[in-house]
Amino acid sequence: IAERLQPAARVIDRITGRRMTFLTRRPFNFLLVAPCIALALAMPPLEFVPMSSTILASGVFVLALSLTAQDGLLGFVSLVVTTAAIVLAVTLIFLG
Repeated sequence: IAERLQPAARVIDRITGRRMTFLTRRPFNFLLVAPCIALALAMPPLEFVPMSSTILASGVFVLALSLTAQDGLLGFVSLVVTTAAIVLAVTLIFLG
């Protein structure tokens, strides 16, 4: 199994790095942890909408990866993308 996962691990190693590590330490890590919790709590009600929980899970994955790899830049980018997705979803729900 480890041999089959090595190509994926190499890609992740190339993407991540120790950048802007202050975002992965207290008190700033709460900026990355809070959206993870919010996305995880939003998953069960959205199970009725096809593929919505997969999109939320990918957001949780990227935020958790940034915390694990101590990559604050990846965390910041994923935070911006996650926020934009939430704003878009709320806009579509209330205007649609």
